[in-house]
Amino acid sequence: MRVSAVVPAAGKSSRMRGKDKIFSPVLGKPLFVWSLEAMHRCPCIDDVILVVSAELVETAIYLCRRYGMSKVNRVIAGGATRHDSVMEGLKCLSPDTHVVLIHDAARPLVSPGLLAGVVRTAFHEGAVVAAIPCKDTVKHVDGDTVVRTISRSDLRLAQTPQAFRREFFHILTQPGDVTDEAALIEAAGGRVKVIQGEEENIKVTVPVDLAIVQTLLLQRTGAK
Repeated sequence: MRVSAVVPAAGKSSRMRGKDKIFSPVLGKPLFVWSLEAMHRCPCIDDVILVVSAELVETAIYLCRRYGMSKVNRVIAGGATRHDSVMEGLKCLSPDTHVVLIHDAARPLVSPGLLAGVVRTAFHEGAVVAAIPCKDTVKHVDGDTVVRTISRSDLRLAQTPQAFRREFFHILTQPGDVTDEAALIEAAGGRVKVIQGEEENIKVTVPVDLAIVQTLLLQRTGAK
């Protein structure tokens, strides 16, 4: 069973005050390298396709070589949106790929265990998303007025990694205004399994997230 990972890293980082978050240094390494290292420590992932902005392809190739990311067999240019970038990555899958895993490079704290968990579940269930319970009270608002309070007991906050078996690949390559690929499976009437994600698996979106990631990595690695 061949498992390939597509790692979208071509975002515009519009909320990072001019910084390209994917290449931001964290404990001496570019942010995206931490995600790739987790994949290198996950035996079930065979190869990785990294998708970056067109002008950064050569830089990303150099950095992958510098940090020994040997599972990265393709570094390609992404599209205008995240999903466009994922579709470009999907086009590069090996014909014998049985499961594809999709994980945002902006989630550098993912564990090899969670990666393996979504792959294993996709093999048995077909489509899977990692998610965590919603801890905060959720309000449905109209402008600046609360319409109703939504019960959070059945709500989950979706993360990546997500993984999909081969029979779903044709759906994943359909254009769509989506923020994650599981939504395409849902829209097509498919069943998406949910497994427990990780609280530390945060997405770097605003500058303070970089500081949080660095603090958590310091605790994890014992670095000073």
